[in-house]
Amino acid sequence: MKNRSETDLQGRGDVVLAQDVFRSLMDQSVVGLTIAQGMPPRLVAVNRAYAEMLGYTVGELLAMSADQVMALIHSEDMDLVLEPLGDIANGVTDQAVATFRFFRKDGTLRWLEASGSVVRYDGQPATMVLCSDVTERREAEAALRDSERQYRLLAENASDIIWTMDLEFNATYVSPSEARLRGFPLAEVRRHRFDQRLTPESFQRASAGMAAALQAELGGRHAFPVTGEMDLICADGSALPTETTVSLLRDCDGRPAGYLGVTRDITRRKRIEAERLALEAQVQHTQKLDSLGLLVGGVAHDFNNLLHGLMTNLCVVRRDLAEGSTALKRVDDMDTATRQAADLCRQMLAYAGKECVNAEPVALNDVVSEMAGLLTAAVQSKVRLVRSLASDIPTLLADLSQVRQVVMNLVINGAEALGPGGGVVSLSTGAMRCDADFLSQAVLGGEASPGRFVFVEVEDDGVGMDAETASRIFEPFFTTKLTGRGLGLAAVLGIVRAHRGAVTVDSEPGRGTRIRVVFPVVARVLPPEVVAEPEAAEVDGAGRLVLVVDDDRLGREGLQAVLAEQGYDVITASGGHAALELVEARGGDIAVVLLDLTMPDIDGAETFHRLRALRDDLPVILCSGCTMDEAVERLGEDQEHLAGFLHKPYAPRTLFARLHELLE
Repeated sequence: MKNRSETDLQGRGDVVLAQDVFRSLMDQSVVGLTIAQGMPPRLVAVNRAYAEMLGYTVGELLAMSADQVMALIHSEDMDLVLEPLGDIANGVTDQAVATFRFFRKDGTLRWLEASGSVVRYDGQPATMVLCSDVTERREAEAALRDSERQYRLLAENASDIIWTMDLEFNATYVSPSEARLRGFPLAEVRRHRFDQRLTPESFQRASAGMAAALQAELGGRHAFPVTGEMDLICADGSALPTETTVSLLRDCDGRPAGYLGVTRDITRRKRIEAERLALEAQVQHTQKLDSLGLLVGGVAHDFNNLLHGLMTNLCVVRRDLAEGSTALKRVDDMDTATRQAADLCRQMLAYAGKECVNAEPVALNDVVSEMAGLLTAAVQSKVRLVRSLASDIPTLLADLSQVRQVVMNLVINGAEALGPGGGVVSLSTGAMRCDADFLSQAVLGGEASPGRFVFVEVEDDGVGMDAETASRIFEPFFTTKLTGRGLGLAAVLGIVRAHRGAVTVDSEPGRGTRIRVVFPVVARVLPPEVVAEPEAAEVDGAGRLVLVVDDDRLGREGLQAVLAEQGYDVITASGGHAALELVEARGGDIAVVLLDLTMPDIDGAETFHRLRALRDDLPVILCSGCTMDEAVERLGEDQEHLAGFLHKPYAPRTLFARLHELLE
């Protein structure tokens, strides 16, 4: 058994051995380690890792006083170090952790994370501190916080909606812009699931698309981001059109973890797109009407030439027949049919916008009132015609006969829409101001200018029309009735176009139809110039020589016959070249030239210029199925020398009156 001295000697040897082992471990550790005693602390042991961390040698650190050691700590962080060291020294705690800044020997500032605990060193209480340089980590954390702050600032203030959600469509973040756009409180918006944010159709489409893209990603195919249009549900129940781009979020192991979306309000884009489509549709409709107008106008022009020959020759034949004879009755029937055909051509030209517009002041209410009896007679007995005329509406500057035709055609169209059972047709007038929005929705509105308008409106309580039918009612020869030529509303459209007006149509199946025609109001209407119509006069050609120039044989020979009956001498030419040869040969004898405008060799305009070159005082009356403005415009500067214009088909009496006025 050992005595006490031997035991004490062995204990001291064990302590020495333990301290040697401890110092060996300190020197080999890659973690900074130091032992401090006292307050303020003085370093009594440091390892190489700690010395390198501070940029000093071990000896330099051990030689420092307590004040020199404390001077290595940033002044702003001093309390972060002294407070936990004091707690350890005073027995408040056995260990503590602090993170603070310190200065290296070269003056650079680093971040140190220290963990201290109570130990005994050389038989005295001490604090052992494990240290790590966490500068890079702190800088990374600061950069991350700054980045998060910037991205949050961006997300919180972006006009687009930025959101994230998990794979089960639960929202994990929603930016405030969604609350603003949808009209919900932000807290409520952030509780909404994906299916509560979207309309049912949009949710079904979006969720299916995202699920398909996710399956593709799981299968190794790149499918995100995906972009599509979705409608958000707003607080007032309306749908907000948006465009959303969705990306896939992954966790640190690369596995899908959720979705990131950016949603943009496209209300304005949708509105502009709708306006563009509407404008394109309007342009296409206008082009269609213009194309039909060219076709119809050309057909009407050719028909007018044919009808002119028929009317002229029927006039000749009629004079050879005895009054009361069966043959005369047949000729009269033919003449009536010819005039009806001429009226049909006028409607066709009206649709094409080529009917002459003889503008004069027109009181729309007076026109409707004067037509009351005629309108009542024009509709079937089971139709009740109701009039509602606004008071004090402005006077129009328009073609009176064409305004009457518009009213008549609208009323007849409304009455025919009622069917055999009859019903009510309401005819009303009024004044209104039409802005650009109104005109953009109207037929021909693109050709009209915003301002004050006078309107005539006809409404029926018939079967109504669907949108497709309503879009075609102004096409020539289009009709939904068993009878009719489909030119009534087509003529209305042409007349409205010529007057720079517009038309609106409001109709639904089972709810009747309302058609409103608006005519622009001019700032000031001058009183009409009263011009007395020429009285019918006995015409005596008295041997005066008339040159008839027309490529249509029927019309040419008919004119020759009726003029000869009135005592005129007549020579004819089938074209411009033949006419010029006759004028060169007999120019001094010719009293007047009746010149057709459209001819195959050289047209009437060129012939007119050459005739004036041969004899500038030769009276020339231009004859054409075109309108006077269109025909005269072709003459250019020489139009002022024209002696007159006759629109085909014209009655012989009209020709005789014009010749009498010119030659007498």
